[in-house]
Amino acid sequence: PAAMGFALALALRRLADPQERRPLLWCRLNAHEREHGRLYGHGLERLGLPRHRFVTITLKKPAQLLWTMEEALKSGAVAAVLGDAEAAHADLTVTRRLSLAAAAGKCAGLLCFAKADASATASHTRWTAAAMPSASPAHDAGAPGAPCWSIELTRVRGGRPGAWILEWHHAQSRFSLVPGFSRRAFHSGTDQERAEAADKRLALRAG
Repeated sequence: PAAMGFALALALRRLADPQERRPLLWCRLNAHEREHGRLYGHGLERLGLPRHRFVTITLKKPAQLLWTMEEALKSGAVAAVLGDAEAAHADLTVTRRLSLAAAAGKCAGLLCFAKADASATASHTRWTAAAMPSASPAHDAGAPGAPCWSIELTRVRGGRPGAWILEWHHAQSRFSLVPGFSRRAFHSGTDQERAEAADKRLALRAG
């Protein structure tokens, strides 16, 4: 669930573009839906995803899910495709096809896995994400704060891996760094302190 939430926040960054009118397609597996539950409309709206901006589809087999993602990506009809996939089926060949489809359709594709996996893929970036306690707002110490993740960028083409603790602000569709956490930068031109090791219980790949 933490990785799914972070993947959705990345997709919402794309939907926030004023020029972007296309919806988000979220592909899910039956097995994942039984394990983690169905998507909850009010919760998605709380993260910043209006219900009229996304479509969901649930499939039985991983191969069906990956095929659906590829067809949707290359169609150009969606802004982004998010898939709760199985790492064992998303090998180098499959992810290369997804990457080419995303380029053809001028949209973004994100694969979300329940477990970290070090297998080679053609993804542009690879992340791990874990939930963190949120800070209460200043006006109400007993209220829940913004969604918060400990994330690590473990692979990025042409850049540098790093680790951060991030908060998500749905009203502005943006992340902010949580103060007091040392971090590495995405690019060598903005080098910062070396990060603490991030929790690798959950994984995300995006391309």
